[in-house]
Amino acid sequence: MELNLAQVSAFVALAEECHFGRAARRLYLTTPAVSKRIQGLERQLHVRLLVRDPVGGVALTSAGEQFVGAATLLLQQATDAERAAHANGSAQHVLVGYPAGAEIVLRRLDLPGAARDMRAESPGARLSAVPVPCGDINRVLLAHRVDVMINPCPMHVPGVESEPLPVTSDRIALVPAHHPLADASIVPAAEVAEYPMLYNPLAPREWMEPFWLADLRPRREARLVAIDDDNAFDVLHHPLTGNALILNLSMLEPAGVSAHLTAVAVSGAAPVRLHAVYRAEDRRTVLDRVLTALRRVGPPMTTPAPMRSGGA
Repeated sequence: MELNLAQVSAFVALAEECHFGRAARRLYLTTPAVSKRIQGLERQLHVRLLVRDPVGGVALTSAGEQFVGAATLLLQQATDAERAAHANGSAQHVLVGYPAGAEIVLRRLDLPGAARDMRAESPGARLSAVPVPCGDINRVLLAHRVDVMINPCPMHVPGVESEPLPVTSDRIALVPAHHPLADASIVPAAEVAEYPMLYNPLAPREWMEPFWLADLRPRREARLVAIDDDNAFDVLHHPLTGNALILNLSMLEPAGVSAHLTAVAVSGAAPVRLHAVYRAEDRRTVLDRVLTALRRVGPPMTTPAPMRSGGA
């Protein structure tokens, strides 16, 4: 019997996420597509692997619990085989991940210089930018989906190293016209912290902390409004109700903030520093060239870097 790896991957994602919606976002699929893959796998195995509740949650059956370990091992073996087959080409290809919807962050980095340095070392080397959804930030490096992740904080994942870059950004509050802060040009962070603000539980805890002023008060005192937007663009266009606001980085303001929102400067909050995060085991020369270029970042660029997501 030949198992369909796409179906097996969908099952493992569901087993780990315990929810169809989260698994679908992780796999870049629709919920019905994930459901169809699971149904196909169950038909092939002639056994029920999971039970779905009315709100999209799942629980593994005894057969599912038995199968998930072998399925995870199967996917790892398939990944290892694919890497071996493409070892020569992938060794010269560096993937730089950035928060999905925040392409403007790339303009603060010397990626064109990194591409030139790579090609000077290895003429066939390539550099690509990869958008990473919020829910995948802590997974993409160890899954080899990117080689460097640009983060607004260190990444607390075993096996990776986080290096601060010479790029910082102030925090701003984005508020609708009816908000009490809408007419202010600058507001102390302590006052901003009194209002409810958007919070994305899909993103890692440490990644979200700068966006709800965690450096000013403990989590239990924050008034957080949970959302499930998986990219920066959707967050910046999220409809705000009540007195809720969006805390964001000033470098993202030109990136298409919704017309119904006004940016208010926040004083008394330390700037957020970007970090380059990479696998500790990755000692490729081409990766070192990229990291060297990121360390020499200069002032903000006024024109977009000559690089598109997906290739350089």
